[in-house]
Amino acid sequence: MCRLVLVLLVLLVPAPLLFGQASRGADSRDRRLLLRADSLLVWHRSRRLAAGEAQRLAMRARPESVERLDALVPGAARHDSVHAGLDSAWALLVELGAVPDAFLGSLVLVARDAEDTAAALAGARYAGRGRVVFGPVAHSGPVAIGSAAALAVLRAYRQTLDAEWRAWLPADYGLRRSEPLSDGLSWRDFSPAWSVAGAGCLAGSASACRHWLGLDREPDPYAARFLPAELRGYYERDWWSRGQSRSRACLAGSDVACVAFARESGRPPVVAAGNAARRSVLRAVREIHGPQAIARALADTSGSLGERLARASGVPEDSVVMQWRRWSLGQGRPTGSRLGGREALPALLFAGLLLFAASGSGRWR
Repeated sequence: MCRLVLVLLVLLVPAPLLFGQASRGADSRDRRLLLRADSLLVWHRSRRLAAGEAQRLAMRARPESVERLDALVPGAARHDSVHAGLDSAWALLVELGAVPDAFLGSLVLVARDAEDTAAALAGARYAGRGRVVFGPVAHSGPVAIGSAAALAVLRAYRQTLDAEWRAWLPADYGLRRSEPLSDGLSWRDFSPAWSVAGAGCLAGSASACRHWLGLDREPDPYAARFLPAELRGYYERDWWSRGQSRSRACLAGSDVACVAFARESGRPPVVAAGNAARRSVLRAVREIHGPQAIARALADTSGSLGERLARASGVPEDSVVMQWRRWSLGQGRPTGSRLGGREALPALLFAGLLLFAASGSGRWR
């Protein structure tokens, strides 16, 4: 009974009457705590705003220039690192020779981490120039800055080229790399398991090299560059292709279905040679015929890519690919081969086996 009375008192009697003095003290403490919390929150916000403004000011864009490369970089970036990086980018682009000077002068490189770039870009100095984003720069060294700037320029120039060059060019065009690796190819690069054309190129066939490198303009590239049997072998190993209903007729033995599925799916890549081989073509043309040959070839929009390289080099198309083949195999690299010693025999045997498989088609002889 006593407990019930106490419960009723708690529920029915107004709190100020029951706990008057204690409540007034608690309210006073709560108000002080709330005021303190509000002041701390305002202080933290002001500190964050001040820090953000200081960071923005430190990263405000400033101009840097080396030769014909103009850039906007964060103010916090070290001048010596930025200058050395842009100088490296200029040297790499000049050595490659792919990009005309006029195009280089039509751009302004804008660092990804630079702030307040709009004000700088609005000035007369950069009026009418294309803007190319690169970086980040503020915490990068000269090597990273140089590589990023050069690749950004090459990406921008690619967009001005015709569709055939855009589809064929490797990402770096054959730009010299900073790591101590040569541009040569081992025999394994020439003869992936599914490419008869690669083996034919290794064995010395100029037409096989053109097919493998994708230099001929073909109305039906898959029919011209691949045997149905090698397409079928590719699909047997490719898990995505095996799961497609459209590939079943090919896998069951229909040569026509293999070529049809290749056209529909875009698999394997329509150019069998990978980026390493394609970049080495440009490196070889540059080394043998000079950097201006690359610029002339890229500016050419008439005929196949092989014909463009031939006109730019001043030699027949087959000479271009055979010069590249000799140059590429002669370069070698730490894990590669110069087709000598123990590696030469398995390379030629493998090429011979694949060529034997292709002999019935009469191609690449």
